[in-house]
Parts: sequence; C-alpha cells; structure tokens
Amino acid sequence: MGVLTVSSSDPNSSRNDDFQLPTIPSDDWEMNVFLKELADGLTDDDLKTMKHFVSGFHGTRKGVLESIKDPLDFFQHLRHRLILTRDNIVVLQSMLWHLGRKDLHNKFVKFAKKRGNIIPFSKLFKKSHNQRYKDRIILLTLFCKPLDVDIPVT
Repeated sequence: MGVLTVSSSDPNSSRNDDFQLPTIPSDDWEMNVFLKELADGLTDDDLKTMKHFVSGFHGTRKGVLESIKDPLDFFQHLRHRLILTRDNIVVLQSMLWHLGRKDLHNKFVKFAKKRGNIIPFSKLFKKSHNQRYKDRIILLTLFCKPLDVDIPVT
C-alpha cells in the first residue's frame, strides 16, 4: 500500500512530528473501485447467468448461489474462492464475454492494460492456434498456484 509522509514540525525544532498517511485504503482499492463500476452495469439477468456459470459439479452449491443477492456479493464469492484476484481477472472477464456484455468486457481490457500485469482475456482471440494452446497452459498455471512473476504475452 502506498504511504504519504507528512511533516508538521518546525525545521528549527528538535521535536519530530512526522507521520504517515496511507494514500489508498487497501491494496485492493483499484480493483474494488473497478468491480463497483462493473456491478453498476450488470442487470439481474446478467447476475443470474453468471451464477449459472459457476454452478455444477465442483462448482458453487445451490444454497450459496441463492444467498448471493447482487453483483458485489458475487464478486466477493469469486474472490473468496480465489477465482478472482487483483492479478487474475480472466474468469470474470470471460463470463462477461459469454454474457454478450462486450461493453463491460472492453472495460476489463482497458483495466488490464492500465494495470500492466494482468493477462487480458481478449489476447487469446488474436493469436494462432499454437499460441492459444500455450496461453491455456499459462492460465491453468495461474489457476493452480499464484505466481509472483509477470508472464510475457506476445
């Protein structure tokens, strides 16, 4: 998290009044703001379809899905299951693609490019078959364990 150091002491004083203020409330601030923007653009039908996407064998149980009342609850659920993190947005981005919400999907692409360390889902469609296969291997690696390195996408 970023920190701003503020000094209120007189340069001629021996007293030290330096203190630090956080510049953002959490490391997830940027992601949370972005997810709120996405949530505002989703309809009840969109949420219903997204809940359907995560149901099924080894998916989210029906009772849990019924407890999710709005898109922010849904995003929190994805984060709890580590399906969505500030460095891995591929699954949520692909959900928007399959919903037919290209407007929100395009916002995701801009967000990913702005962050610089996220693989945008759209890159998978602009490559040869062999390169898409390699990208799937990379994505499977991302889902299996978190990586602290940037994966170059060419």
